[in-house]
Amino acid sequence: MADRCSLDAVPVLSRLRAETRDLHASAESTLSISDGDLGAAAYTTVLERWYGFLAVLEPRLTTWHRAHHVLDWERRGKLLLLEADLDVLGTDRLARWWLPRCPHIPGIEGTATRCFDPSITKTG
Repeated sequence: MADRCSLDAVPVLSRLRAETRDLHASAESTLSISDGDLGAAAYTTVLERWYGFLAVLEPRLTTWHRAHHVLDWERRGKLLLLEADLDVLGTDRLARWWLPRCPHIPGIEGTATRCFDPSITKTG
């Protein structure tokens, strides 16, 4: 089981990283996150929007992981770290309660299971 939980044992993660690298670079460039031109208020807004997505997605991924134990999920979760950052920036727990949530997150179960479970036969 330990081998299945290592990042190297899950080729879909390497493929996902490679295939989304340009999209991540484009988003970071558009938002000016990495060049230091983004002020604190704008950076907080970016993190609040990211929170609205992650607050919906991560609990679903956690539920899926508890059933399948494929990834080293404890290391991969970001929501607690994001909440700590938002606390420092002044968006505390009460303020986060009122942040909008992303309403259109696709289902996890079928897609994640097909991607990460090598025992499932993939069909075209």
